[in-house]
Amino acid sequence: MQENASLVRLEFFSDAVFAISITLLVVDLKPPDGELFAWADLQGYWPQISAYFLSFTIVAMQWMDHHTIFHQIHRCNKGIVWLNFLFLL
Repeated sequence: MQENASLVRLEFFSDAVFAISITLLVVDLKPPDGELFAWADLQGYWPQISAYFLSFTIVAMQWMDHHTIFHQIHRCNKGIVWLNFLFLL
């Protein structure tokens, strides 16, 4: 049971890192000036918005791959922990 608890903790830690990464993507998004804006006002923001969606998609794909890999792992040791840290780096 100890090994399984370590694996669960490692997966929860990894999920937290992914969640923080996705949250930090939003920090750079700035709303248009003014309270009301038209869709035309968003024209200058398309590079920023598309970069956000691309980055989000890449992080989400990495999270899904990580999730799939961790369903194959049944025991946790220091090697797995360090490989996971390297992946999260």
